[in-house]
Amino acid sequence: MIVCESEFTVEDPKNPGYSLMEVDFYAWIPAKARAEEPNHRLSLRKNLRTGRYELYKFYYEGGLLGRIRVPVDGQVRYLENGVEVVVFTSESLQEVLDVAGEFRRKYHGDVEWERDLECKHQYPVRSRFCKVSLQIHTGR
Repeated sequence: MIVCESEFTVEDPKNPGYSLMEVDFYAWIPAKARAEEPNHRLSLRKNLRTGRYELYKFYYEGGLLGRIRVPVDGQVRYLENGVEVVVFTSESLQEVLDVAGEFRRKYHGDVEWERDLECKHQYPVRSRFCKVSLQIHTGR
């Protein structure tokens, strides 16, 4: 998957301070992994206040909070339908994509994954949702 930084500029009206755009890397973890950690979704968003990309896990069952691993510097938000835990942040979109790939391989490693890439705004590494206009120079 190719993800473009230009997709994260619009603020979410239901979650002020964060991008409306989110990227989900997986929506669940296999049952055999749930002995180690509760079921969750892994998503990417941008914190528009800090300018940093956030990788967060959304746990569907908030009642299992005692089993949720929160990083030392992690942020926790309690929502009516679950719990959000920020597990990694960076100003580098590519760095966050790489960490997300590590989590995906940890839980869904039996699938051959291609590396997710940050959009370079030109073919062949251009997101189909890229909003950066390209200037084509003809040399004239």
